[in-house]
Amino acid sequence: LLAQCNGLQVQLQAKTEEVCSLTMEVRTAKEEEARGTEAARRAQSRTEMLERQVGDRDASREEKAAAQALAHRTEMQTLKEQLQTKTLEARELSHMLRAWEAMR
Repeated sequence: LLAQCNGLQVQLQAKTEEVCSLTMEVRTAKEEEARGTEAARRAQSRTEMLERQVGDRDASREEKAAAQALAHRTEMQTLKEQLQTKTLEARELSHMLRAWEAMR
């Protein structure tokens, strides 16, 4: 009976050590999971920040492009008006030249 009791104590000790070992493995796994979760959270935060920056740059580029397009349209309108004025002046000068030649 004593031998049997000693054998059970040895088994109990082995199981206790196995439980301690598994407990340490679980604790280590939880710590690694926590570090991984934190790293994932930081990566997600960084990704969101970069996406906002890219969005801001895109918006800035679009605003710049719209401003340039407006400036080009304004310049084009001004040049069209100048062309119309010069065309009208050329016609008037042509009529005046014809009238002067007719009087000679």
